[in-house]
Amino acid sequence: MENFDKNKFVHIGNNVYKIRLKCDEIAKGKSKSFRLIIFIVEDDNILVPITIYFKGECESIGKKELNNHLEMILLELLA
Repeated sequence: MENFDKNKFVHIGNNVYKIRLKCDEIAKGKSKSFRLIIFIVEDDNILVPITIYFKGECESIGKKELNNHLEMILLELLA
């Protein structure tokens, strides 16, 4: 968390960020990379991965699906 610069990534809201991960094995281009969605728990200074998807197969993740993933993560963190 100490090396994470929030200004370099897309802020989705509620401490959730989207990160573009390129893969050298796949042809170049924004649609040929992965997206990692993370949640930042600032009080505990940790990053929690929510989901990862391949941009070439999925344009974006829907708000409902993202909220479902986030809800499961929050329930696990509170347990």
